[in-house]
Amino acid sequence: MRIFSIILSAALIVLSLCGCGLFDEVYVTARAIPWGYSSREEMLDPAHKEFLAQDFNDYCKYYYEDDSAVRSIPFYRVAGESDVQTILGYFDDFEGWVRACEQLAAYDFDKKCVTPGDLFFIKTLEGKPIGDDRYEKFDNYSVYLFDVETNTLYYIHANI
Repeated sequence: MRIFSIILSAALIVLSLCGCGLFDEVYVTARAIPWGYSSREEMLDPAHKEFLAQDFNDYCKYYYEDDSAVRSIPFYRVAGESDVQTILGYFDDFEGWVRACEQLAAYDFDKKCVTPGDLFFIKTLEGKPIGDDRYEKFDNYSVYLFDVETNTLYYIHANI
């Protein structure tokens, strides 16, 4: 059992240091989508199922009885008027990619649900170095939007 713990610890260290961000993405997603949802719908890009695939788009919905589970996550913020436009910009970009990848049939997000007072968290690589360049705003992002009127958590991820 001790050898298994050592191997597991070493594997986690290698993943966290490899620069690919896989460990970080899995950790943040696990924290940002709290347990307690009553049901879920997931549209996972087939490319995401391949280990370390780079280009993929994911769209998921998680339904909760109330907002307590999401409000307990410290990195969620309450959306103001200016945040609504920022959030919609990501959903507009995501819809373009879903359309280009011919996955629109499974994408049913209604932009009218984004209102001030909703809870949100955006994780992006914008500005971080990639080779001799830097990530642009819509190159790699995850958006978590909790619609307080319907107690639905929307998750989108795009990685070009």
